[in-house]
Amino acid sequence: MVNGSLGGVLFLLQPAIQKNLESIKKYDIEWKQLHDQLAVSVEAYSKAISSNAKYTEQLRLFTECQQLSAKIRKVSQEKHILTKDGSELANKHFEQITKIRANLAESINEATTLEIPVRKRANKRGARKKEIQAEIAHNEITEVLNLDITEKLKHEPLYCTCRKTSYGEMIECENNKCPEQWFHLRCVGLEVAPPESAVWYCDACRGHF
Repeated sequence: MVNGSLGGVLFLLQPAIQKNLESIKKYDIEWKQLHDQLAVSVEAYSKAISSNAKYTEQLRLFTECQQLSAKIRKVSQEKHILTKDGSELANKHFEQITKIRANLAESINEATTLEIPVRKRANKRGARKKEIQAEIAHNEITEVLNLDITEKLKHEPLYCTCRKTSYGEMIECENNKCPEQWFHLRCVGLEVAPPESAVWYCDACRGHF
């Protein structure tokens, strides 16, 4: 049994109350038996007086009635004490149950604000699922964009000796008939473009001017 638990309180409550009720029941039975005996003795005493029985017989019956009455009073007092004890016992355990229920409710409220490991795993799986979905969507978009870019590149003019599209910093050959026309700086061995006032020809055109 766990001290302070609801099950523990009920475990103690049931035998204690049961024992109390059984004792009260026994006193009820005894009280009824004594009451029946007293009724018989009172009737016998009344007849003894009516029949003018011997004094000793009348005295015996009278004493018997007194003794039975005393026993009945004692049983009634014992029953009253047991009833009072049972009521106090029930109230005491009821208070304990009320406190435990309040603590249990508070614990449940606190538990709802805590992160549960199973819930964490579920959240991680949910987050991972979202990541996968986002990755798939990204790949699909990228694929569409790549296809779109590829289609555009098919119609994009090619320049330089590398025969690639225009990108980065480029320099123009001054020969208007140059088949390449524009060159990537790195492809022609330049790190920076020459001044705008300078005249620059590519290697293929330089020998003709």
